[in-house]
Amino acid sequence: PLSAHYLKGLRSLVETFRPKVISDHLCFTEYDGLQSYELLPLERTEFTLAHVAERIDQVQQFLGRQVALENASAYVEYQNDDMPEHEFMNRLAKLSGCGILLDVNNVFVNAHNFDYDPLTTALSYDSSAIVQLHIAGHSKKSDFLFDTHDSPVCEQVWTLLWDTLSHLKQSGNTLIPVILENDCTHTNLKTLLEELGTAQKRLHEKLSANSALHGGSNDN
Repeated sequence: PLSAHYLKGLRSLVETFRPKVISDHLCFTEYDGLQSYELLPLERTEFTLAHVAERIDQVQQFLGRQVALENASAYVEYQNDDMPEHEFMNRLAKLSGCGILLDVNNVFVNAHNFDYDPLTTALSYDSSAIVQLHIAGHSKKSDFLFDTHDSPVCEQVWTLLWDTLSHLKQSGNTLIPVILENDCTHTNLKTLLEELGTAQKRLHEKLSANSALHGGSNDN
């Protein structure tokens, strides 16, 4: 069952700080009293979809606010999976009214780990449901990518972000905040701000070029 104690604390936090977005990962971390300390993927089945949609509805009713669910990085899939993650999350948003927090780096990591196209996947999420984007760095571990948030964002993830934002803009969703994540204790603020500044400059140039190409405004 949902934790009433946790939800009361969360509601108090929300009422105090009034955040623009309230989010959590689409995952589980506990089973039979054991904590995994890792974000584990859910089975993407009709049963799970209905179960999670009902719980999201309860949380949103309790908080009086929309909640956004984030696509998590994954290193296993289930034989019982009925649908890809983007379809699961799109249907979840439609059923519950929740938002989607699209982690672009996680799309790239999972696409590599499970051998599918990251751009096709990123553009398959419901544009109207996306309320925030995340980007981060990852690490290579033998033959798979690991979402570690401890390195600069790679060029492929930046490109995936540009293409996703361009798609969202064309869909009419133009006011999407982008969060740069870095959990490495050795990364100083100056380095992060420089990476963010470079990204903002390149993003403005790319979106301006796209607007000019399509005969639109350069006001981004």
